Amino acid sequence: MIFLISVSPCIFYFYEAFPNSTVWKTSFFTVKVSNYSSLHSAAWYFVNKFVPFYLFLLWFLTCRHWWRYIILIPVTLYIFQLITILNTSVEFVDEMEIYWLIPVILVTAAVVHTLRLKLFYRVVRGVDLEKLNKELKSYDLDKK
Repeated sequence: MIFLISVSPCIFYFYEAFPNSTVWKTSFFTVKVSNYSSLHSAAWYFVNKFVPFYLFLLWFLTCRHWWRYIILIPVTLYIFQLITILNTSVEFVDEMEIYWLIPVILVTAAVVHTLRLKLFYRVVRGVDLEKLNKELKSYDLDKK
């Protein structure tokens, strides 16, 4: 784990290995970019989105707190941004990702809030929600 975190600055500066031209020809492959001024800038955009995604993903996978699912919101944002950067038909990056993220935010916030409520009632107040529901149902049946 320490290695995975400590290698992140090296991953970040990996864009320096790309040439400052739009075409990169080697004996193994040829890479051409059309949406960016150079491969260097395209790699810089990609790495600037990938490294935070990578670190947030590591944090999510290793976090043991009940609120860890809220980390999925920035992870999802960086996934959308990486897709936008890799999509060659997109003219502008970092414009519409927030609108794609709104459903993820709503679902994640609802799940985390429900988890928090259940934990709060069970741990802090010592109330078992299933027991409480059974009592309420039996109370409703007695009234009828």
